[in-house]
Amino acid sequence: MTTQASTFDVTPASRVEMRRAAHTRLDHTAMTVAEIPADAWDGLAARFDDAVQEQLQSFYDYKYPRDAFRRLAVYRGDTLVAAAIARRIPAPIPGLCVHQIQAGPLWRLKDHPSDPALLPDIHRAICDELALRNGGLLLVLPRAEPDDTYGYARVLADLGFKPIDPPVAPERYFVNVAIPAEAVLKSF
Repeated sequence: MTTQASTFDVTPASRVEMRRAAHTRLDHTAMTVAEIPADAWDGLAARFDDAVQEQLQSFYDYKYPRDAFRRLAVYRGDTLVAAAIARRIPAPIPGLCVHQIQAGPLWRLKDHPSDPALLPDIHRAICDELALRNGGLLLVLPRAEPDDTYGYARVLADLGFKPIDPPVAPERYFVNVAIPAEAVLKSF
């Protein structure tokens, strides 16, 4: 199976449109974002079915200092709906902050029905926090999926993101590790 994942960037013009959209959102869909401490992050990420290594603090601990990340939980009212760890990338322009979310955000909570209709609001809330409030840029590399069931590319494009990089490895293999080893080997 293949997936098409690209890196997406919010352009300055789209930030203005996103700001307008943020002001016109209905209260019942408003999202809030909270910062999560590094020591609590992996425990929070474990609450999601779509957690992958690129969304774990422990994956980065040997490579980067912990202050190189922002760990965000997204709430709808008092209910946790998503989370994302974003790495700060040094920018050559003084005062410019660039954040990268790889394989995120997490939004499929264990033991809860997934609601893809929330994806635009989840991405908007994260972008508001990382790009609009600080005047920075946000790069998103969505989680690889066997197909584009959730329409990540469309959701990001609708929010003003532009593809800036083709995928490094557009063909990926997905292995169902929930089946016995013999069945896994046969599936290859």
